Amino acid sequence: MIVVGESGVGKSTFIGYLLKAKIIFKSEDGKAMYESEQTDQFPEIGHQNSKTKGIAVFGSYIDTGGLFDTEGPSAEICNSMAVYLASQLYPLNRLVYMFDSAVFNNRARGFFDLIDRLRRILRDATSFEALSSILFVVNDPAYTYQKSKKKLLWILSMKLKH
Repeated sequence: MIVVGESGVGKSTFIGYLLKAKIIFKSEDGKAMYESEQTDQFPEIGHQNSKTKGIAVFGSYIDTGGLFDTEGPSAEICNSMAVYLASQLYPLNRLVYMFDSAVFNNRARGFFDLIDRLRRILRDATSFEALSSILFVVNDPAYTYQKSKKKLLWILSMKLKH
């Protein structure tokens, strides 16, 4: 499974959840962090700053650098190429596209831009098989994560099984 989306949207934290990392949230700012010392078995959490460069593989999960990267056009091109190459090299049965709930502002123009970007970087992105393997995940920063963690994991595990 490959996880893509803009920089800082929570891709690495999401993969950490799926890998059952113990993630806690600092009460003063709500930022996610690992409960114990970070190891190589979990992605680094960046807090709106791009930490993943290119791609990083964690078991059957592929973490990607951000699309619309915060480090400028050259990083943006490299990250897009890495996602494209990963889609060619790894057998992908599921693609998770994460985005911030703010993309639905301004008549959802941001969401349509994301769809257009996805179609350009993925092979056969308009085929039924490719489209049916995409799961969209909305990350709403204002939502209380701790209360919803178990429910979110259950919902996602059910969606990923189908």
